[in-house]
Amino acid sequence: MIFVLLIFTETAAAIIISLPVFPFTVIGVIFYLIRNAMLKKAGIDVKEILKTLPKSASIDHY
Repeated sequence: MIFVLLIFTETAAAIIISLPVFPFTVIGVIFYLIRNAMLKKAGIDVKEILKTLPKSASIDHY
């Protein structure tokens, strides 16, 4: 929310803040896609594993 406000009020501040944040986001997405592809290649279905987790480990439990 603050970032969106900075874009409209202070463009320079928004650019300065976005420089360190967005590369880490892109790196995280790349790691996620690689990990997901490796698991699919190994024949591991992550969605099926998440369905079999006990309720105590479920995010919806809290």
